[in-house]
Amino acid sequence: MQALPEGAVCLPLFPEESHVVCPICGDAYIHMTRIVVEQPTQTTTVRQSKSTIERHEENGSRGTQVTIRFACEANGHCFDAVTYFHKGCTYAYAKHRPDQELGNGCWLEEMERT
Repeated sequence: MQALPEGAVCLPLFPEESHVVCPICGDAYIHMTRIVVEQPTQTTTVRQSKSTIERHEENGSRGTQVTIRFACEANGHCFDAVTYFHKGCTYAYAKHRPDQELGNGCWLEEMERT
């Protein structure tokens, strides 16, 4: 089994009733603010206001990593839900992003950041 990156926690994908919850406070009122798909030769970022595709040199990865950025409505927590595969196994984890924390109830601001 592959070790989690530093600061990451196992992702409770669907703890109850198919809700994704904030791994910091457990609140169920969270919002997707962006989706990033990283592939060997390009990175695609999808936000509410725009989408971008950045092409780059081969990065040495052998698969795709999908990162969904969430903002917690109740407490302004920000975290990434990351899914990737390695040697035929798919992994998922959540990583708190304290550097992206928002004020209470300000999740909409994150959706519009560029």
